[in-house]
Amino acid sequence: MNKFFRKLPLPVKLMLIGLVPLVFIIYLSLQVFNDQIQKINLLESYLDRIRQSANINTLINELETERKFSYENALNKDLRKELHVQQPKTDHAIKLLQGSTDLALTNFTEFTFLKDLQAMRVNIDTGHPSANVVMYFYTNAIYRLSTLNAIPGGNNIFLKSIYPDLIGQKVLSEMITLLGTMRANIYNALYQKKYLAEILMGTQGVHDVYGTFEAEFLLKGSPNYVREYKNIRDNSALRPTMEYIDTLFRKFNTDSVYTADQWQAISNDGVTELKKLQSEIWRNVNAKVNTIYKTEVGKKNAIIIFIIVAFLFVITVVAYTVRVLTQMLLELMIAAQKISKGATGLNLRPVSNDAMGSLAESISRIDENNKMLADATDAIGRGKFDVMVSPRSNEDILGNAILKMKQDLEKYKMELESLLNKKDEFMSIASHELKTPITSVKAALQIVERYSSKMEELNPVYPFIEKATKQVNHLTNIVNDLMDATKIQAGKLLLSKMDFRIDELIDESYDQLQFDLQEHYLVREGDLNITLYADRHRLEQVLLNLLSNAIKYSPGKEKVIIHCERTFDSVRISITDFGIGIAPDKIPYVFDRYFRVEQSSQNYSGIGLGLFISSEIVKRHSGQIGVISELGKGSTFWFTIPVTQD
Repeated sequence: MNKFFRKLPLPVKLMLIGLVPLVFIIYLSLQVFNDQIQKINLLESYLDRIRQSANINTLINELETERKFSYENALNKDLRKELHVQQPKTDHAIKLLQGSTDLALTNFTEFTFLKDLQAMRVNIDTGHPSANVVMYFYTNAIYRLSTLNAIPGGNNIFLKSIYPDLIGQKVLSEMITLLGTMRANIYNALYQKKYLAEILMGTQGVHDVYGTFEAEFLLKGSPNYVREYKNIRDNSALRPTMEYIDTLFRKFNTDSVYTADQWQAISNDGVTELKKLQSEIWRNVNAKVNTIYKTEVGKKNAIIIFIIVAFLFVITVVAYTVRVLTQMLLELMIAAQKISKGATGLNLRPVSNDAMGSLAESISRIDENNKMLADATDAIGRGKFDVMVSPRSNEDILGNAILKMKQDLEKYKMELESLLNKKDEFMSIASHELKTPITSVKAALQIVERYSSKMEELNPVYPFIEKATKQVNHLTNIVNDLMDATKIQAGKLLLSKMDFRIDELIDESYDQLQFDLQEHYLVREGDLNITLYADRHRLEQVLLNLLSNAIKYSPGKEKVIIHCERTFDSVRISITDFGIGIAPDKIPYVFDRYFRVEQSSQNYSGIGLGLFISSEIVKRHSGQIGVISELGKGSTFWFTIPVTQD
């Protein structure tokens, strides 16, 4: 594949590269289009669900009417004519629902008692069933149908704005169904004028459930429709209807307020008001969902147009870009070939104001500056010279200049190494020569210090002896550092490893720094009970160097923190102070030999060997050392030592 791609012409390669974003754009657009189609299908299902809800309500209304006529006919009233006119209306409403593709309504007549409707009608015509049986059958069928009047889920983003209306429509449907059941049972009791207590007791649960649905509507319905409902409940025929029902279930006996026909008339008016409100809510919901549906269809069409326009636009841009890039790249390729031979005078014309034009301008500047760079490099030549330098051609002025610079730097290196060797030799001799007299002076001072503390006449000189001793100790440390630095340079720094615990090492270092720690206190953190196999003396030297620096460079700050933690195969020890910190540009050099951190306001003592020696000791233990610092906020010096033996 790679070989085949290499053989393709440059314009074809660029075209293939340009097709990648095109394919990506088309893919994303198709994904968005597919999502929009799914949204539209979902909204269509919502619209169908709302239509089926209306059909269910229509069927319930027709069954309620048929129930009234069938019940009165069963009581030997001649209503066969009205009943035979009503029955086709009910059948038509059933057929409307049977045409639905909603799975919830598939074969609904089989589980909603309607499969026995024709048999019941035949029995009513022959006068076999009692009025109570007729009432029971139709009431059960109506109630079971009301349970199919489901609403879409309220968590859908499309329905959030109309969900209160969906809830209100559903709850009102339940209330109308339950109210119809109570109306029919009360009508039955008033008409027959018997079995009142039994009928009311059997209907008590329906009355209680009606109250819960009313409470739900008041809580969940939209504010406008809740106000309309309250107005209907307080100022229409629904008010005497509900007052009469509430009185019946409170006293469980009838009075002479209504006859059966009067009750049928007044309660029918109340239910009609509720049905009007339900229809108004349904129309509002249907209108809003239709609006949303049309909006989403419009978005789908806009996406189609966008995909077509984007496709044409990208194709045009890619073709134009490929053409321009091909021309520019050919010119740049010729210029690059000339530069690769070290030639000058390319005379490359500007091609554009974008990245490609910037590249062409850069190549022109390289061409113009080659001779200047060669002269400058020859004059200031300092850098790496352990690499091969081969001029690309006789015209490669820069290459020849670098070659000459390499020769000069090699000569300079030899002279510098000779000077460094002489300096190291001098430092080694000087440190050895100084060690003996310093040791003698230190011993003499110790003797004088011992006697001055016992003889009162020498007490006045004791502070001077103490200061002299401190300076001799400081001079001893400098000499030791110089000797260690000499050993390191000569590769003679040897390690004597043993097992020891870190907490013991810290305790010994702390004891040696008691005098320096008078204005500081040491905070120990982490796991200090770790055993190391290393050179105890040298690691103590590292610890003393880092702690001394932390104390020295944090004047006026009392706390110094030493933290120890075990990793997978090593121990990490860090010392943190809150002192002057180190400038970012000086951090890379803190472990260099003779490097000292200077402050403009204060000059700190030391010759710049402590951190260098500490770094070399850690490296000879196969460990690492580093520093994290912020100017004015303090520093954290850390080092790691491998754990080879617990």
